Amino acid sequence: MTELYKNTTKRLLKTENKRISEEAINKLRKELETHAEQIRERSVQLSDHAERTTIQGKDVEEAINQIKQ
Repeated sequence: MTELYKNTTKRLLKTENKRISEEAINKLRKELETHAEQIRERSVQLSDHAERTTIQGKDVEEAINQIKQ
């Protein structure tokens, strides 16, 4: 699984008036990585079902929509 960089995650949480704890950064990173892995797995299934070797944007979009439900 691909790991998000700490600084990237920190930028997602950044605000003008607040500092960000390491715990908050790590919890968000873990959640985002888990969600990305679920989307990746479903996208692969969708492209396999369509007998394609390339995951397309529509696969990712459909995977996101299915996971949201």
